[in-house]
Amino acid sequence: MKGKAMLKTRGDVSITVIRGDGSASTYRGHNLITNSGIDFLANSFGTATRLAQMTYIAVGTGTDSAANADTALKKESLRKSASVNYTAGSGVIAVSATFAAGEATGALTEAGILNAASGGTLFDRIVFPAINKGASDTVNLTFEITLTRG
Repeated sequence: MKGKAMLKTRGDVSITVIRGDGSASTYRGHNLITNSGIDFLANSFGTATRLAQMTYIAVGTGTDSAANADTALKKESLRKSASVNYTAGSGVIAVSATFAAGEATGALTEAGILNAASGGTLFDRIVFPAINKGASDTVNLTFEITLTRG
């Protein structure tokens, strides 16, 4: 008996804005795993040297649609260290970062996961309706990468 072993990936993001007055709103969407993100996964299995971990989230103001060939955000505003969590057997990797009051203010429209403090490999990218982040606002981003058999 022959079987196919396929791996499916799906990216989702949750962006919560907490305004200076305490009110909050959340945007949820699907992010695109880039060609370089797929290559990163594949190379994680076969390279002799350990690849840098995907432990950064960047936000920006670019509005071009996310594309498979993207290698960077279009107009990056700020990149921060992120926490990465995975529970064995869940198939879900969560990557999270908080952009505090005074950081990355303005009309944010794009975000992505990367593996370096500057440059590096762009794992995924999402473009979303403008989130106007004021100087007293906080933005929490959580990317969920789901791996399933398919």
